Amino acid sequence: MRIVVTGAAGFIGPYLVDRLLMEGHEIMGVDNLSTGDPNALKPYLQRTGFRFSKSDVRDYETILPLLHGCEVLFHLAAQTNIHESIRDPLSTNSVNVGGTLQVIRSSIESGVGRVVFPSSAAVYGIPSELPLKETSRTRPISPYGASKLAAEHYVNAFRTLSGLDAVILRIFNVYGPGQRYSPYAGVITRFVESIKQNKDPVIFGNGNQTRDFIFVGDCVEAMIRSMTEKKAKGLTLNIATGKPTSIKRLAEMLIRISGRRGLRVRFSPARSGDIKSSYADVTLARKTIGFSSSVSLVEGLSRIPLKT
Repeated sequence: MRIVVTGAAGFIGPYLVDRLLMEGHEIMGVDNLSTGDPNALKPYLQRTGFRFSKSDVRDYETILPLLHGCEVLFHLAAQTNIHESIRDPLSTNSVNVGGTLQVIRSSIESGVGRVVFPSSAAVYGIPSELPLKETSRTRPISPYGASKLAAEHYVNAFRTLSGLDAVILRIFNVYGPGQRYSPYAGVITRFVESIKQNKDPVIFGNGNQTRDFIFVGDCVEAMIRSMTEKKAKGLTLNIATGKPTSIKRLAEMLIRISGRRGLRVRFSPARSGDIKSSYADVTLARKTIGFSSSVSLVEGLSRIPLKT
C-alpha cells in the first residue's frame, strides 16, 4: 500500500517506517524537523519504497499533493511535551489542533482510505475510574491533553460529516531506545539519563504513583493492526499494557538492569498537578484489532542503552 507517515522523524515514527518498509509498503515520510531528528531517518533514505518530504502539516497546499493516492495515513506529527504546552499553549494548539485539521481536510479531499490518529492518555486527566476505559470521563489537565482531545473531536466530527474512515489510538506511556532526553522528558528518559551519569534517579513524591508503560515496538504493532482491521473503523482504542507499575519499582528495575550497585532511589517533594495513578483497560483493543502487548517492562527496559 501507499502510506503517509507524518511526524516521521519523531520517536515512534522511525520504528513505524521501519516496520512498514519491512512489510513491503511504499512510504512517504513527512516532518518539518522542528523537533524531529533527521538522523533517525537516514537508514531509510536509500531504501526502496521510502521518500521524505520536509513539510509542515499546517501547510495545506504542501500536504494536499503528498496525500494523493494515499491508502493509509498515520498522523503522528504533534507537539508532545506537556511542559512546553504549558509554556506555549498557542503553538501547541496550532500544531496539534490546526495541523490535524489541515491533515483531515487534505485526507478527505485526497480520498485517503484510512486515517490512524495516535492520541494520548493525557486526554483523561485525573482518572475518574481505574482502569481507564475508552468511555471514561475525559478532563485534561494540561494544554497538551486538551489539544489532543480537541483533535479527537475534530476527527470524529469529520467522520460523521464526510465519512472519514478513522481510528483513534489513545497511547499510554510509550518508551524505548531512541527517546531523547530533555529536562522535561518522561520519567523513564530522566531515570536513564541519571543512571548513565552514575547519578541516583530522583522521584518526585513517594514513588507509589503508577503508570502504564508500553514498549514502542508494541505501540507500532497496534498501529499496524489498526490500519486494515475493518472492525476498528470509527473506534477509539486504548493502547497500553493494562498493568500499573509504580515509579519506585520502575527506578529500582532500571538500577538493577544497569548493574550499578552504588546507585539508589532518592525522593524529592511531589509536584503539584501530578496524577497519582493511571492504567488502561485494554479489552476493546484486544477484541477489535487482536492487540495485546508482548514485551514485558523488564525486557523493554533492558533494550535501552544504559551506558554513555
